[in-house]
Amino acid sequence: MAIAEAFVAQGCAVAVSDVDGSEATTVADRLDSSGTKSIPLELDVTSTASADAAVSATVAKFGRLDALVNVAGTINPQPSHEIPDADWSALLAVHLDGTFRCSRAAYPALVESDTAAIVSISSVAAKMRRKW
Repeated sequence: MAIAEAFVAQGCAVAVSDVDGSEATTVADRLDSSGTKSIPLELDVTSTASADAAVSATVAKFGRLDALVNVAGTINPQPSHEIPDADWSALLAVHLDGTFRCSRAAYPALVESDTAAIVSISSVAAKMRRKW
């Protein structure tokens, strides 16, 4: 939410997305109760159709897209040698594939902007230390 708040404080409009649409709505309402500077979007980054729809809805609402912030993430607290293949694939689907899908979906709109930017944020989980 802090990233969206920073954009709004600078006068930007924001699309707030979450795999949980009600959470996106809660955050968007906190940022802008009038609905003129924010739009809540349910977005499953593991789905190309969902990423495409989110970008389309954003451009339809605001007329353009100047920045994309990839911040979706999940964590599996298991030691790596215990993570089943299906769980590993699920992690990659969000962290790597999701970033790619959203960036790819945003590209056509971003190339129209003079100030286009893509920011991809990693997790603090990389700093976690655990003795196995």
